[in-house]
Amino acid sequence: MDRFVDHHNISAVTRTCEGMGILNVHVISSDYLKNYAARSVTKNSDKWLNLHYYESAKEILPILKENGYQIWTAHLSKESTDLHKLHIPDKIALVLGSEKDGPSEDTKELTDKFIYLPIHGFIESYNVSVASALLLQLIKEKRTFNNLSEEIYLRTKHQYYLKSVKFADRLLNYHWKNN
Repeated sequence: MDRFVDHHNISAVTRTCEGMGILNVHVISSDYLKNYAARSVTKNSDKWLNLHYYESAKEILPILKENGYQIWTAHLSKESTDLHKLHIPDKIALVLGSEKDGPSEDTKELTDKFIYLPIHGFIESYNVSVASALLLQLIKEKRTFNNLSEEIYLRTKHQYYLKSVKFADRLLNYHWKNN
């Protein structure tokens, strides 16, 4: 998420990512750092995720590229390709830009491919939270990704409990000592 403005959109995209089985979500320079998640929207889905925060796309996108990810950015431009027409790579990082201004200049510079979803009505674009759901669903339909390993599943569950339960660390320590 690149410079989102509305914390309800951030929360909705976060919930969509969790529902799609995406564990790592990167938030670039957002007011979300100053706001709480909209619990009525996330339904605590954010507690299942590894949320990473950055001030600039330059802090994370080069690292993702070094790790073999292609950076695909949703953007309405002449360079954009309809996602329906593309082969999905093994490693993809999907970037959604600000509701107001689209992706930042840094994101544009570091993008490998610009994508879009066709609109069949009169509006120019979908709401960013709707676009995220449509894009992620289409990517999942076109490409099968590995399921979570047992180790990652258990680690994620452990992190969820630490974020959700008061004194979870004490309960877990007690459990491990007595089992």
